[in-house]
Amino acid sequence: MAELESTRIEIPSLNSGWRAGQHVRLRVLSLGMGWWGWTETHPFTIANVANGPEGLVLIVKKSGTWTRRLYDIAKISGYTDGGVGRQVKVMVEGPYGGPGHTLFSSFSSAVFVVGGSGISFALASIQDLIKKDLNGESRVKSIDLIWSVPDPQALIPLLPTLQAMIQQSVFTPIRVAVYYTRAPIGKFPFKPDEDFPSGLTLAPGRPRINKVVEGAIAKAVQLGAGCKDDEPITGLIVGVCGPVALADDVAVAVNSIEPLRRDQVGGIEIHEECVFGLF
Repeated sequence: MAELESTRIEIPSLNSGWRAGQHVRLRVLSLGMGWWGWTETHPFTIANVANGPEGLVLIVKKSGTWTRRLYDIAKISGYTDGGVGRQVKVMVEGPYGGPGHTLFSSFSSAVFVVGGSGISFALASIQDLIKKDLNGESRVKSIDLIWSVPDPQALIPLLPTLQAMIQQSVFTPIRVAVYYTRAPIGKFPFKPDEDFPSGLTLAPGRPRINKVVEGAIAKAVQLGAGCKDDEPITGLIVGVCGPVALADDVAVAVNSIEPLRRDQVGGIEIHEECVFGLF
């Protein structure tokens, strides 16, 4: 995934046994990782839900020595059963961590604020909410995803996935807002008049998180939200995955919400995750 400076790993034979938001420790058994690199294990957040067609999926950001070597292995493309890529043997430990006793599907509204490779956490969590919603197992009335990236190029490899999530969520509207924080390197990757699917936007700058939270509260408490109107309001969950500064900004934004608004939505809870993938 060159635009995202990341390596996508699919393990088709491993397709169950984890919850959205959990991570695994990965060892890549290849001499391409260096003399001792194949002995190292590194943690990465799982980027999809269990029982899907692709098996377990990881998105590994190219950052340190180990992840750069992994990226270089993937660049030496060959043909595999699944298309273009490289086949390597891996060892997987886990899963670990995750949201624990926090059930995102039990809240009336969900907001995910992620930065860079933190998108793995949001993808798995939202896909899980969509799956539960289709089975009638979710109270969530609206889902907002705020993704901050350095360059708009980062949106290119994940655009099909984001489009699919918006289309698959039949009963619960999903709004995806992607923000790029620096000027594009080279030519802007999208045409000025390019039509993104309804519910997805791309804009420069940094997100106004307090405005997003306020909008999620309004969506949760207003009438006309469809088949879930008669359900009691059960709160707003804000999931954060990214740099410490991002988590701090989200905490400040949530704390700035007036107590009356908090009461209207049934309370606000923040769930923070570390970014696993920057090694």
